[in-house]
Amino acid sequence: MHTEKDCNLNLDTVNAAVKDLGLNLNITTDRNNRKRLIIDFNKEILTPINGNDGKLGRHLKKIDFDAVERMKAEGMTNAQIYKRLGIAKSTYYLKLKEYNQNL
Repeated sequence: MHTEKDCNLNLDTVNAAVKDLGLNLNITTDRNNRKRLIIDFNKEILTPINGNDGKLGRHLKKIDFDAVERMKAEGMTNAQIYKRLGIAKSTYYLKLKEYNQNL
């Protein structure tokens, strides 16, 4: 069985490893004696890593619909187009639907 001291030592080791990523882990105990893992992040360090203008999460897919129209005019199928764009089939059709609704 691990003691509180062992857990803190392991947590210190993990924090040393993830410090350069802008992360800090902490374990707290609530009033019901349940342990909670708290993850803090330093936005100044994390932003350059994720490369998404400081926003966390997935990058939004932007589609050049002028290029899509050119590819369709060249006779490409929808499958060829979304593969060429490097996006998922579902993303392609969702964005195409949004685009057509905004025309």
